[in-house]
Amino acid sequence: QWYQRKVSELKTKENYFENEMNKFNQTLEEKNEKMSKLSENLSVSSCRLEELHELLKSKEATEIAMVGKCAKLEKKMEMEKEEQNSLWKEIQRENEHLACQKGKLETELKSCQEDLFIESNECV
Repeated sequence: QWYQRKVSELKTKENYFENEMNKFNQTLEEKNEKMSKLSENLSVSSCRLEELHELLKSKEATEIAMVGKCAKLEKKMEMEKEEQNSLWKEIQRENEHLACQKGKLETELKSCQEDLFIESNECV
């Protein structure tokens, strides 16, 4: 009887440990599945991150090109502004010269009109 009781206790313990092992194996299998899914998600995320990185590099290259174009345009605008200022100064000098010539011509015209008036009075 003692022997049967011991065998029964051992079988009970064996069943308990077997059940625990089954639970452990099931939990381990579930965790492995979760790890597998997480690994897949990580792989997808890694690919997406790489795509975003490439896109960012492309956008940075575009931005650098745009900055270069803006700098060229600014320089061109500055040169055109200098040219415009130079032309404006030249026009002002021409206007001053023309105003001076106009003044001389007006003076000469007045002088001619006075001479003509004097001569016409002498003829009378």
